[in-house]
Amino acid sequence: MFSGPGNVSAFFERLRAALAPDYELVRELGSGGMGTVYLARDVRLDSSVAVKVLRPELWTVEAETQFVEEARILRRLRHANIVPVHDVDERQGLTFYVMDYLAGDTVQSRLEESGPLSVDGARKLGRDLLEALEVAHQNRVIHRDVKPANVFFDGERGVLTDFGIARRLTEEQKSDLRILQGTAAYMAPEQFAGVADARTDLYSAGMVIYEAFTGRRWAKTAPNAGDWAGVPFFVARVLRRALELDPTNRWPDVASFRRRLWHTRVWPYQRNAIGIAIGCTLLGLGIRASMPAPSTLRFHVAAATSEADPEAARSDSVACALAQSLDRYPELSAHCVSGLGRWWPGGAHIAVETATEAACASGCEVRASTRSRSSGHGPIGASWRRALPTACSGHS
Repeated sequence: MFSGPGNVSAFFERLRAALAPDYELVRELGSGGMGTVYLARDVRLDSSVAVKVLRPELWTVEAETQFVEEARILRRLRHANIVPVHDVDERQGLTFYVMDYLAGDTVQSRLEESGPLSVDGARKLGRDLLEALEVAHQNRVIHRDVKPANVFFDGERGVLTDFGIARRLTEEQKSDLRILQGTAAYMAPEQFAGVADARTDLYSAGMVIYEAFTGRRWAKTAPNAGDWAGVPFFVARVLRRALELDPTNRWPDVASFRRRLWHTRVWPYQRNAIGIAIGCTLLGLGIRASMPAPSTLRFHVAAATSEADPEAARSDSVACALAQSLDRYPELSAHCVSGLGRWWPGGAHIAVETATEAACASGCEVRASTRSRSSGHGPIGASWRRALPTACSGHS
């Protein structure tokens, strides 16, 4: 979890004696604003733990109360992305609490050793950090000290620690470089005026996520004037809003920030899907354009009879039956003209059209009639053959 060289000292021996026999002190891991963290072994459970101790030189009644409150806060905030606390105690004048030992690097040490995280790694870190802050804010807890040194990341999971910074530092603490170093650099602009709320955490989180993508510390400038090299376009759009100097222009809450940041992982897949869809559409249009036009023959069928013919209705029936029979063929399309349609000029014949060569069929006519005393025709009859674009004919 924490990184830092071991250092055997009088204080180390004092702490070792205070923790015994429950915990066996191993070495110092690192020092923060209010306390120093050590690696220890839980003797009863035979497991590694981290012990955070209030630094004696900063001890006051108020500082001790705040330190214990931090332990209680962490105890309440049960979440996979927040370091859990198991115990808090005071022995031999030393106040400490015991938490999980995280066998990983802080984001700060990771960036110093290896440079920026991968795009996926930085996005995962951002998601986990914002989920931790979301849980804290739901419990009305403002972290106020979100920075790379307080976030651990092993490539799979980010964990937020150190909820110990007060809303306002004392005058003595403001002059302590160990407190201000690495803290003021990640504070939101309004936080210097003593304003700390959910959006100050949001701004600091935006700085940490930006640094994870780029390896550079955000310059606390207007978003449009920032250096966005190394940040994917859609991620940059999300971070710009988080890093607005005016708190009212930032995301309304951490949950909104988290959802929009995590949604940026979907865009590459959406872009590919859109590209494939457009390509398939263009290919389909090209294939359709290269196909020959259909050669379906279209027939309009009407009875060849005069308006005075008493058997016109039967003639209509014959015409419609003929049209229905022709329409069964895949390459033919026919419908009958009956009733009032026969009164129109040209209504008393079968007109034949083709979509490929209309001129070929312009002279074709199929006549249908019943027995007619005046014309002397025989029984109803119609002969035809399947008409092609180059030949078509019919007679009765």
